[in-house]
Amino acid sequence: MALLTGVELLRALQSGRGALPSAGSSKAGVETLDFQAMLDRVKAEGFHSGLGVTVAPEAGVQLSDDQLQRIAAAADVAKAHGANRALVEIDGMNLLLDVGVRAITGKVDIQPGVPVTGVDAVMRVPDSAAANGAGVAGAAPLSKSLPLTNPSLLAALSKSSAA
Repeated sequence: MALLTGVELLRALQSGRGALPSAGSSKAGVETLDFQAMLDRVKAEGFHSGLGVTVAPEAGVQLSDDQLQRIAAAADVAKAHGANRALVEIDGMNLLLDVGVRAITGKVDIQPGVPVTGVDAVMRVPDSAAANGAGVAGAAPLSKSLPLTNPSLLAALSKSSAA
């Protein structure tokens, strides 16, 4: 039986279906796996939506494909933490990121004693070598309507609510 990737685990969990979407797969459904093991695997691998980031024409910055990919990973983390507008530090630049529309909207020159307003998150994006192909490690939000069908998750929740 093949192991599921972290992304496959979260997609299966979020879908509310115990099994993976692809019919005939030899991979185990999420209801047979240990929930903590699934969380640990996703944490180790990171989770990325696969959505890109654009640069608004008025932003006045040019970014490489590598920088855009790393900012996209940061946008996933910012979104998972509930941010709407983030100040993102990448390769010596301070950029404004509209998390909801996934767009760089400007560049900020931070001056001593002058506050930067209009942001609810600040992130430092690792350089390419530090990211090691994974971008920014982050959280993976799950649907609020997720039906709980995993036995190890249900057991863990019942223990914590009984305490």
